[in-house]
Amino acid sequence: MTDRPSPLEFSLPLESAEGGSCKLDVQPCSENCLYATTRFTSAIRRHVGRGGYLLKTDANRLVKRRKHTTNSGSDFMGLRFPFNFARHEQALAELREKRPEFVSLPSRECSCSYEFDFVEGAIVGTPEFIASHHLRREPRLRVFRDGDDALNHVRSAARALRNLHALGVRHGDPGPHNFLEKGSDVYAIELDDVFYTGRTGPDEWEEIQFCREVVFSSLRPYFSAQRILLMCRDEGWGVRTLVKGLGIRLWDQGSRFAAVLAKDIVD
Repeated sequence: MTDRPSPLEFSLPLESAEGGSCKLDVQPCSENCLYATTRFTSAIRRHVGRGGYLLKTDANRLVKRRKHTTNSGSDFMGLRFPFNFARHEQALAELREKRPEFVSLPSRECSCSYEFDFVEGAIVGTPEFIASHHLRREPRLRVFRDGDDALNHVRSAARALRNLHALGVRHGDPGPHNFLEKGSDVYAIELDDVFYTGRTGPDEWEEIQFCREVVFSSLRPYFSAQRILLMCRDEGWGVRTLVKGLGIRLWDQGSRFAAVLAKDIVD
């Protein structure tokens, strides 16, 4: 029986608005574990999920613990959702080979962790989103200047997502915190839930999630529900997808418009 590697200790400067440093104890999965074979220069606090840190390497990449290591899946609202780990690994391999634009690309993996490109960008959103508790210590933040700024950001995020779909890869968690603005571009980050579907082209399930989590929440403070739906139609989403997405998050005057639209167009 192979002996388990000894735990590793790291003391790294912390990249945050508060500065400081952090001390970490990490259990490597093997002698070839990324934590055991990589030189780290700093740590970045994770802003959502289970917390913890991303470790920045001397090659300007990040290493993080895998969310999934088996087919065990995860629990949500009392339900168990399976996870196909083989399809996850296939998606990572596809991204490494095809290298789509505007995606934080994976480079290496071990049994417990994976390494991916570091995107020096900002999380962008509405004042309400930026003020949320899980972003308070994130140093790279920006609030939308106006509706046009929000719309341009949404368009760029949609472009990154479609680059994944063109390869038959589903992101799995297309929320606003998983898109970083770098200059005039927006990158999709976080590969925890990427999944190879093998179906290239539009992914209706993920477009519904994107409409709910990014499109409506980003544009709602600046435009009416009807205007948002028309914008989305012009950007290429089908009417069915729009109504399904809006049906998950209705608000104020938009609810009446969505009900009429659904009755007239959706079977």
